[in-house]
Amino acid sequence: MAFSKICNKLNKLVNKHAALKPLSKCKFKQSLKPWITKGLLKSIKIKIALFAEGDIDKYKIYRDKITTLIRQSKKLYYHAYFTQHMNDMKKHGLESMRQGTVTKGNLNPLLVLSE
Repeated sequence: MAFSKICNKLNKLVNKHAALKPLSKCKFKQSLKPWITKGLLKSIKIKIALFAEGDIDKYKIYRDKITTLIRQSKKLYYHAYFTQHMNDMKKHGLESMRQGTVTKGNLNPLLVLSE
């Protein structure tokens, strides 16, 4: 009984002084893309700054390079993921890929990399 009161008071203090902040929409979307590194985020900010300055020629070159890097990063991320989970495909819902019975209907849309 006394222990539960102490726990309740402690929880109230923690929630008051160290409350958890909800993720913003942007940060939430970022958390869904683990292949976007801090370096890529920095490059994206530079690209946005170039666009804001109005330097269209530099912006287009930079944009194309960043797009290429993001695609390569995504490809490497998924290659490493599938290589790592090759033996436990059933656990990750990839059993149909292993058996060769993949159709659009039975594959998770997040796993479809390109069509």
